[in-house]
Amino acid sequence: MIAEKRSLAFRDSLRRDCQAHVFSFVSIDGDRSEYASTLRKAVQDGEFCGEFSIASPDFEFAHFDIGELEAVLWTMLEEAGAAPREREQLHAAITGVQNAKALFEAVRRALPLYPNVSKGKEWGTRLMQYAWDHPERNGQKRRLLEMVENALRSKTYNYQMTCTECVIDPTTGRTKRKT
Repeated sequence: MIAEKRSLAFRDSLRRDCQAHVFSFVSIDGDRSEYASTLRKAVQDGEFCGEFSIASPDFEFAHFDIGELEAVLWTMLEEAGAAPREREQLHAAITGVQNAKALFEAVRRALPLYPNVSKGKEWGTRLMQYAWDHPERNGQKRRLLEMVENALRSKTYNYQMTCTECVIDPTTGRTKRKT
C-alpha cells in the first residue's frame, strides 16, 4: 500500500507539472515497476511532457559500466585513506556484481574501514562529473547527458507547442516530432 500511495503522489506530481507547463525529466530504476507503470500511463494519457529514462537494472548500471563505477569508487576510497593495495581488493569484490545494491554490499564487505563510501549525494555528484568528463559510452553520447542537456534547453522551448507537436516514445522516453 505504501508503494501505491507513493505512486499516486508521483502521478499527482506529473499532473502538477503539466498544469504548470513545466517539462518533466524523469529517471527511474527499472526495479521500481510501480513508478515505471505510473510514468508510462501518464505518457499514454497525455499527462507528461518531457523525457524519461527507465534504467535497467538501476541508474548506475544503466549509465556506467563496472570499470567506470570502480574508477569512481576508487577515487572516493583513496580520498578516505585507502592504500594502493586495497584497489585489488575493490576490484575482486565487485567483479560480477550487476546492480548498485550488490556493488555497495561488496564494497562494505571487502573494505569495511570505509563506511562513508556509500550511495548518496557525493556518489551522485561524482557519477555526474564522471559522465561530463567522459560524455560517450560505447561510441554514443550517454543518455543521462542527453536528458540533462535537453532539460537545460527546455527553458527556451514553448511548452504548449512542444506538447502539441511532439510525442514521447513510450519505450525510449525520448521526445520526437509527430509524423
